[in-house]
Amino acid sequence: MKFHGGIPGWFNFADFYDWVVQNAPDKARFVEVGALFGASSVYLQSRIVASKKDIKLDIVDTFDDKNLSMESSNLAMPFGGFRKTFDFFTRGRLGDNVRVCQMPSREHAGACKPGSLHFVFLDGSHAKLDVLQDISSYLNAMAPGGILGGHDVDIPDVAQAVQEAFGTRFVRFGVSCWYVQL
Repeated sequence: MKFHGGIPGWFNFADFYDWVVQNAPDKARFVEVGALFGASSVYLQSRIVASKKDIKLDIVDTFDDKNLSMESSNLAMPFGGFRKTFDFFTRGRLGDNVRVCQMPSREHAGACKPGSLHFVFLDGSHAKLDVLQDISSYLNAMAPGGILGGHDVDIPDVAQAVQEAFGTRFVRFGVSCWYVQL
């Protein structure tokens, strides 16, 4: 585990988030699925603010303690659990344009209007079936030209799910990200 901006996590895709924000339209709506302790969320929010674009961001996670690795669980224990650790590290660093949605990703996707999302980043469960379900759940909510992507395409289950969903249409970005422009 590394620290980014003083927040522990495995955030290694700042260049991808930079690219997405730079190319996003004004009045866009973003979704980040899987927040851990908020390192990537805080970074994405900082890029949104710097862009001066009116971008809304939903951070979606169940914040279920049983989903944490042993290393993450040990870090979260002194704070009182997963969600309290996220809240501690993100306090004062997320703006009014950010909504933290403590729910399963498929529930969140089902509540999104068709064509309303410009960017969805999947970094929740890395199990093949979960990744496939997340992709399927968010597809209808994507705006034309929107970007659906994610992290850890170097993990076999994630790679298999992305390949199964998109064939050769997906693009690798950096070491571990993938995306499809719809």
